[in-house]
Amino acid sequence: MKKLFRRVLVSEAVYQEITARGKLGNERILKSGFIHVKKIRDNALVFLLEEFIDKGKAEVITLALKVNTNILLVNDREARSLIKKLGLQVMGTLGVIALARYRGLIQEAKPIIDKLVKSNFWISRRILKEFLRELSTHLSSS
Repeated sequence: MKKLFRRVLVSEAVYQEITARGKLGNERILKSGFIHVKKIRDNALVFLLEEFIDKGKAEVITLALKVNTNILLVNDREARSLIKKLGLQVMGTLGVIALARYRGLIQEAKPIIDKLVKSNFWISRRILKEFLRELSTHLSSS
């Protein structure tokens, strides 16, 4: 991720979630040095957004609006929809994997996705099949 994004900002709630003991990759995240935790000061906006999405995602959107970020990394469908309605760009895990593959940082996407699925990352078979087909098509036409 460090080679894809110069800097990753996360809210305190998200940082707690992604670094929880036993979470896949938590030790790497803790040692990464490029993930920066930012305190949310606009609790009113977070509270409002929590009517639609969970606290972590509400904090991320609030943070993005305050710092004029380029893109939000979010998988949750409802949050992604809200993010797009707010005029922000969003990318999910599959988008990050595709970007890494396009830039030649990984040789294959499927083994990474398989590892994620084994660690309880859910993705529908239809979406996965479509993603891998489009990734392959795009790479072969480049």
